[in-house]
Amino acid sequence: MIFLLLSIACSVTIAHIFKYAAEKNIPMFALFAVNYGIGSVVAFSGCETWRIWELVSPNLLLLGLVQGILFVCSYVLMAQAIKHLGVIIPVSLMRLSAVIPTFASILFFAEIPQPLQVAGIVIVFISLSFATQERLLLTNWSKIFHNGLAWGLMLFVVYGITNFGFKIQREFFLVANPAHFLVIVFPSAFLVSLTMVFRQKLSIYREILRLGSVLGVINVFASYFFMRALQVFPGIVAYPINGIGIILASTITSIFIWKERLTRTNYVFIALALSALLMIYPH
Repeated sequence: MIFLLLSIACSVTIAHIFKYAAEKNIPMFALFAVNYGIGSVVAFSGCETWRIWELVSPNLLLLGLVQGILFVCSYVLMAQAIKHLGVIIPVSLMRLSAVIPTFASILFFAEIPQPLQVAGIVIVFISLSFATQERLLLTNWSKIFHNGLAWGLMLFVVYGITNFGFKIQREFFLVANPAHFLVIVFPSAFLVSLTMVFRQKLSIYREILRLGSVLGVINVFASYFFMRALQVFPGIVAYPINGIGIILASTITSIFIWKERLTRTNYVFIALALSALLMIYPH
């Protein structure tokens, strides 16, 4: 359980760093480049040897490359969603995406759900209609998407798929030390981010270096702790608990740190989300 709690703490901190970066108009890809660069160094330092090719197979290498690209896509979507919707709703959507790897664990790895868990998955999708401050009607879908919900929904899907990559690694490419996988993921994400920095001709100044360094350390440990948790718990337990904890922690901290206010609709969304994730958690 300690690994899940540490992963939750790191993930909530990451969300608030992105909120701060959005308010300061910090170029995201410049921040990503420093983040993944520092994360790569931290991941390398956790390996027993710098000769990484001795630790990984070609298939694990391929999975790590894909995972690195998905990492960048997830955080781009997260940054955009937070910019339009604040912290609480995007983070809640990210954690609701736990239904994707949870369901995939059921489908592909025979982690059989109880009837209550099936009901929880259904409620997750019902709760999405309460994720915005406006009512979802056929006549205002375009406006709502323009105001940020589209970013949130894309974040929901991509982040869910990204998280399932850790389950795939756990089941097919078991490693004793999670750093052996992260040492592929983070450099891959770094190269993608660095390419965008050059394409957009972005500058990396002192604040980006400082904030990106902090983000990189926290980011790699968020993944490390969650991978450790997956070594202890099955997917249908680890993903929902992680989601529940981060939604609760991000909601409480955002109200105090950013003075965010929730509408009644938002409260319904969070209540349904928490209910759904609690139902998914095996009893």
